[in-house]
Amino acid sequence: MRREELPGLIAALIVLVFRLSLIYVRLQVKSKRAGRKFRRHLIHGGMRRELADRLVEDYRGAASLRKLVSQLGGNGIPFLR
Repeated sequence: MRREELPGLIAALIVLVFRLSLIYVRLQVKSKRAGRKFRRHLIHGGMRRELADRLVEDYRGAASLRKLVSQLGGNGIPFLR
């Protein structure tokens, strides 16, 4: 890679990180909404609130970036070491 290509690469990476951040925030919002709806239906179906809350936490945890990164290995993301 030549030195004059570096600013373009950096700009592209910034745009990529920004877009990925927006996608992640949208995922979190959808997960939260779906979790509330899921909990409401579980309780309406006769499940105890404590159990419904635990299941919803597990559901929301599936969309957790921190949990995803920890599952990649004990040291996190390999290319950031």
